[in-house]
Amino acid sequence: MPHRNADEVCRIGRRGVLAGAGAVALGLTLPGVRGAGAQTLSKSKVGVIGSGHMGGTVRELWVKSGHEVLFSSRHPDELKDMVARLGPLARAGTPEQAFAFGDAVLLAIPYKAYPQFGQEYATAQDAALLREVYPTLRTDRSREAVFSALAEMGGAENTRWLLALAQNGNETIQLRRRAVESASRAGASITDLIKVYDTTTDPSMKQNLIGIFVRNGERPAIDKLISIVKGEENLSVRRSAINQLSKSEDPRVKAALQDIVSR
Repeated sequence: MPHRNADEVCRIGRRGVLAGAGAVALGLTLPGVRGAGAQTLSKSKVGVIGSGHMGGTVRELWVKSGHEVLFSSRHPDELKDMVARLGPLARAGTPEQAFAFGDAVLLAIPYKAYPQFGQEYATAQDAALLREVYPTLRTDRSREAVFSALAEMGGAENTRWLLALAQNGNETIQLRRRAVESASRAGASITDLIKVYDTTTDPSMKQNLIGIFVRNGERPAIDKLISIVKGEENLSVRRSAINQLSKSEDPRVKAALQDIVSR
């Protein structure tokens, strides 16, 4: 990992997040992070979320460079000894206090903690930054951490991002299928999900969406399923829709299936 000094790491806009994703790596190595509302902050205030090994790796670097650093924990009293050793520029507090304190905020938390963190603390600005840096991430682990965090956060902007990801042919089909499932759970409209179906050519993606339409059960979803049963060109996808609908008690579904049988 290339070395960056403390001032360089802190070049990010007010309330921006240096996304650690279980390591400082995201915040320290990605040009995309520095590009998000970047500005030069001379002697900045930095909030650190997570004061374990990775959060501690940068603490002395920042404090010695003259930055005020607030280290946070759910139990800030446990940080008193560390803060006393680092001197007057270091202090301890809660994660909420770290967000309010920092010109920049470093997330130095485990990958598995990202979803819960997103639900509890992340702001709309934090989510926007994660969406911005996602395309620049180089490792599957980093991308997975950001994907999971955004999927758990929900909200209209993240749902639109998930739908766009589901339609991005440069992503793996496995990720695109997960994106459409996550978008559905986050509240994507059936109209938007139908648009995804109509623009994809992958059979497994279509089968995923058929399952979503069946679980939804609303009229537009049922209408789309009937349309698939009658007109889908891929026979395996068509069979999947027929199998899914065979258990339905909806009169329109029964009529559509009877029409197929009688042809």
